[in-house]
Amino acid sequence: MTPDWTNQNRANGQWMLRHLQELSCQPRQSSGGQYYAHCPFHQDEKPSFTLNAEKGAFHCFGCGLYGYIQHFAHALEAKRFAVDYPSTLSKLGQKKFTQELRRRTELLKVPVDAQAVAACHAKAIDHWHKLLLNNPTYRRLVCEPYDAVFTTHIFSKSTGTIREESHRYTSPQFTDATVERFHIGFASPSNIDLVRELRKDFSNETIIGTGLFRGHGNNGMVCVIAGRVVYPYLLAGRSVYAIGRLTEYTPCNLAHCKYFKQKSALNGQQLPLQNPPLFNPDVIDQARVVLITEGITDAIAACQAGADAISPVTTAFQRDKLDEIAERLRGKQVIICNDSEESGTGERCAERMKEELTERGVDVRCVRLPRFPDQKKVDVCSFIREEGAATFHALIERRSGISLLTPPC
Repeated sequence: MTPDWTNQNRANGQWMLRHLQELSCQPRQSSGGQYYAHCPFHQDEKPSFTLNAEKGAFHCFGCGLYGYIQHFAHALEAKRFAVDYPSTLSKLGQKKFTQELRRRTELLKVPVDAQAVAACHAKAIDHWHKLLLNNPTYRRLVCEPYDAVFTTHIFSKSTGTIREESHRYTSPQFTDATVERFHIGFASPSNIDLVRELRKDFSNETIIGTGLFRGHGNNGMVCVIAGRVVYPYLLAGRSVYAIGRLTEYTPCNLAHCKYFKQKSALNGQQLPLQNPPLFNPDVIDQARVVLITEGITDAIAACQAGADAISPVTTAFQRDKLDEIAERLRGKQVIICNDSEESGTGERCAERMKEELTERGVDVRCVRLPRFPDQKKVDVCSFIREEGAATFHALIERRSGISLLTPPC
């Protein structure tokens, strides 16, 4: 049975209504589930705050604050920390300020069993891993010398038009041992069979709770990373999160970005499986030298080439996790090797990351990948694929003075 998110939205609306009452905002019902009240987030002489208790949505016409339960909860937290939400909102915009507040407070959690969600997530990842290994068409996307240019058609809701985007996919050429080690898979464009299997052991609420699927229609499911190469985040060999890479098999309605991570929140509530601050953190404890790369395929390619590599899967660490990460890296020799690109973004971010870690007592060095004038970008994965593991080892040692001695896969 598909979860009744209408009831959940109504419960969220009642939660906000109770807080309005507790804060003496004098909420009054106008019609149906619509309420108006004095805004709890700014000095409101006349009631300018509206709440749709049926949809779990609010809007203040005075300060401009609007959204759902997560925005309401963040604003309450800002009020508790004596933060001027409306004025800060006008400077940063709601999205950025909400992201800042998320570092101080957590969303309400979706009421599903976390262990069941983790087991369901692992079963889906295992299914996609086997699909990649057993299907030659999908296996070539990861393991063989494969290169393709394809076009996606993206519908814009704001303009009502369809735009074309051209993409290029090049296989990272991972070995079977690497695919096994990182449990890399491929999410089929159609996951009807997988959903049917998952429903034998798990409820729809649990399946959606993985962040890999969303409800569709009366009893349907849509995989949010369908048609993508799946890179799971593993902790102690168990998948805890996943990111999908766009391919020519990705349905156009899901092809709006190159990489797409599983959902972390639904209807303003936090799902059990959250995005870890690092990819492949298990290698840190036993490593002598730790290589930090910008992308997830870069880290995997570096590991295949014999390095103990991790990645924040971006150009920087999560701010609230920086001290924790530095503590784990302290005592190691750390090398940062970001993308080398025309804009210089990767190199600047590498230097900033170096400064942040050095301030926390970590021994850090940066290595820049060589790039020819006609190349817009070179990353670790493409460099190893084109030049080979031995050349990569030599480059790291020559430019950092540190040798990578872990035997390659």
